[in-house]
Amino acid sequence: MQSSGILQKNLFKDRSDPYFDFLSGIYGTYFSYYEFKYFIYTYLLYAKKKSPAVYRDIVNNAEFISVFNRVDTLYSALLVRIGEIEQELNRDLNARGLHLSKNKGFTWIGIMPGSGM
Repeated sequence: MQSSGILQKNLFKDRSDPYFDFLSGIYGTYFSYYEFKYFIYTYLLYAKKKSPAVYRDIVNNAEFISVFNRVDTLYSALLVRIGEIEQELNRDLNARGLHLSKNKGFTWIGIMPGSGM
C-alpha cells in the first residue's frame, strides 16, 4: 500500500523520530482550533458583562458572524482530515509492525500486539 504524499514527504526522512515530529505538527493545529474558539467565546462573555455595547456590535455584525462561521466550518473539516491522516499513519505504522493508539489525551506509538517484535 502506498502512503499519501503527505506521509511520504514528512515521515520517510532519514531520522529516528519523524512520526513524533509529524504528529506534533498535526496536533498543534488540532488544538489551536479549540484555543481559537475558547478565546472568541471568552471575549464575548467578557464584553457582554463589561461592555454590552461592544458585545451587541460584535454579535450583530453580519461580517463577523460570517467569517467566524467560515473559520469554524473550515477548522471542522481540517479536524476530519487530521483523523484521516492518523488512519493513514496507523496503516503505515502497522506495515512496520508498529501501532498508533490514543489514551486519555496522549498518543502512543509502539510495537503492534502480536507483531513478534
